[in-house]
Amino acid sequence: MARKTDEQILADLGTAPDGRLARDVNLWTLEKLATLQLYLKAFATACQSVGGGIFVDGLAGPGMCRVQDAVFPPEFVHGSSLIALQTRPMLERCLSIEKGPNEAKVLRERSAPFGERAIVKQGDVNSDLVPLIEKYVGGAPCFCLLDPEGSELDWSTIAALASIGRRSRKIELFILFPLEMGTVRLFPLKKNLDPGSREVATRTFGGDEWEVVYRARRDGLGAPEAKARYLNLYQDKLRRLGYKHVREKPIKAPSKPGGSRRTHYHLIFATDHPVGDEIMEDIFERPYILQFPVTGQRGLGI
Repeated sequence: MARKTDEQILADLGTAPDGRLARDVNLWTLEKLATLQLYLKAFATACQSVGGGIFVDGLAGPGMCRVQDAVFPPEFVHGSSLIALQTRPMLERCLSIEKGPNEAKVLRERSAPFGERAIVKQGDVNSDLVPLIEKYVGGAPCFCLLDPEGSELDWSTIAALASIGRRSRKIELFILFPLEMGTVRLFPLKKNLDPGSREVATRTFGGDEWEVVYRARRDGLGAPEAKARYLNLYQDKLRRLGYKHVREKPIKAPSKPGGSRRTHYHLIFATDHPVGDEIMEDIFERPYILQFPVTGQRGLGI
């Protein structure tokens, strides 16, 4: 089957505004949403014999995003939960958790046309996600998106997801790791680390192993090497949870039109299913050029 072109991907992501709340996102968010869209189609296809599989969105948002600085369509794109609900073949169910009351209300309204397949709950990813999965997912194949904007996601939540019982395979995890946007900003080089930042770092990594890297950085370790070590630590801990396949992709884009490309965050995928790993490997290796809404420059056929 021929791969979608960049233009086809953008057309599938795009939507019309409905006058309700939309989350402002940067241009580089489109690559994350494209990756999600492509993988969910493959995931749902593979799960057809067992009902279609279940998608879980731990930090869901209102269901629609507005691309900042967009001057060409699409200015508005579907959020992750709506991408999942519109996936064909159909997923069995989509469970979305959103902490903000207004965002949860709007997402519930946008999800209403999908009937009982859409379950939207207001709640906190760290306290409510696992109980809701145990209630609504059971042992069905499950793909879980964890997409924090900063330091909202605790490692204890990831560990709890990996250890949910009554399953033939672990829940697949698709995690946005905000290394450049948030994590490394916790670690000052010219002053002492404050207690609040220490607590956030320990919650994020699930322990104090990060301190070895931080001390090395203060002793002269270069920034690229320190970032690589933080990233490797996070991935290694996923493997210690029993995930056989863990892979990562940096999301790079200019901060402004015409600027140089730089890494904004990393997508991390964890599964114990070899086929899932092969599919995501192929998707991660695709050369996306999705800048058209901001620059007007069209991408390449991929």
